[in-house]
Amino acid sequence: MSVTVAKVKYNQVCTIECKLTLFDFSRTVMKNYRHLFVPLVMSLLLLTACGGGTDTEPSENGEAPTPAETTPPTTPSPSPTPEASTEDDEATAGNTYKAPDDAFEISFPEGYAKQPRANGLTFVSSDSGFGGEVIYFEAEEELSENELEELFKDRYNSALDEVTWQNSELQPDGSVRIDWRGRNVEGEDLDAVSYIEQHGQTIYILNIYGINEAYDVYLEDANIIVGSYKVKTN
Repeated sequence: MSVTVAKVKYNQVCTIECKLTLFDFSRTVMKNYRHLFVPLVMSLLLLTACGGGTDTEPSENGEAPTPAETTPPTTPSPSPTPEASTEDDEATAGNTYKAPDDAFEISFPEGYAKQPRANGLTFVSSDSGFGGEVIYFEAEEELSENELEELFKDRYNSALDEVTWQNSELQPDGSVRIDWRGRNVEGEDLDAVSYIEQHGQTIYILNIYGINEAYDVYLEDANIIVGSYKVKTN
């Protein structure tokens, strides 16, 4: 066999081996960090449902108009796996997480994994049976209690495969508590309690839910999380 032919066959073998290695690596990453991709996919789905792609018309003076501000998505989704905990994040001290812009602060029982995101935080218990998220975004106007509840339900009707609204109640701090059950795009059943409130132009949402488990199984955890939750009010 000539040297040239041998080199060609060697390169072909190397190319095939490299492709197989990359394929195996990709499958491993997707398997171990599957939950980290779900909030991103759900966010894109909800952003589309909320009209994130609204067209704009040219202004009279011919200048391109400033694109309308897109409201960050809000959606319940599987939280990061315990392996994805961000205990070394600068904004995390022990079991307490404080948003870098001081928008909110929240604490958790031992063993919870926390994953900061652009407009909030997702979290999950060590056994992956209980989790949730904090989400905040800007609104163009101040909404009433009923309007906040309607906004919440509209968004989650679009984001979830199934949802059943159970109860809603105004809380002493001005937030609206909404009890519901649903199924996310991954087919996981959520037994949830959510709180939505507005301060100035900022709307805050806290979702906490059992993941294929009853909410009441984690009632002690829920009390710690909700009791520690604070948002910026000025």
